Amino acid sequence: MPLHPVPLVRPSTPLVAGGAGKGAGSAERQGSPSDHPPAQRQLLPLAAGVNKGNIVSSDGTRSYFFWAGPGHIRVELAFKEMGVFGAPLRQALSFDLLDDRGQILGHTSIISENGLARGEISGGFEHRQKLILAVKPQTGLIQMGGYYEVGVIGSADFDKSAPDTSKVVPKDTRLVKPGVPLITHSQPLVGRSELVR
Repeated sequence: MPLHPVPLVRPSTPLVAGGAGKGAGSAERQGSPSDHPPAQRQLLPLAAGVNKGNIVSSDGTRSYFFWAGPGHIRVELAFKEMGVFGAPLRQALSFDLLDDRGQILGHTSIISENGLARGEISGGFEHRQKLILAVKPQTGLIQMGGYYEVGVIGSADFDKSAPDTSKVVPKDTRLVKPGVPLITHSQPLVGRSELVR
């Protein structure tokens, strides 16, 4: 019996913006959680300059918003995996740039192993529009994720309520840290009554 290939993408699913899948009805688009408009997720404001954060797989997708256009923008991205107990572990962090209807305009995955890896998404816009940047950590049997940076250069505007993230640093997952005692306590480990028997 011949095998028939199963399409990985429905014909109406947009891979990139610019007309792909514009005729898709709302009933066709309700099957996948990633197809739901970003308005159904909590959106955090992106600030001008470099935005820093830490994310782990249990956090799920973190979404930011800003306005772009008219003109060209470049979203500069960086990712450093958090490792396992301080040991490097090759991981990926996905970044999706979406319009306010949830259509993907750009995507990149950055792979990091023991260092800060960089990537970017860029494009031009004829009109000013709200954009969403979705940051999604890799999932697995163990907690995965790490430190990331996002900066938008070009014709972009930002919400004034965005938090200051300049002091955010990568999380240290080492079990033993130099200069930190393994055991901290204010009382003896063994009580006096247990010593005298």
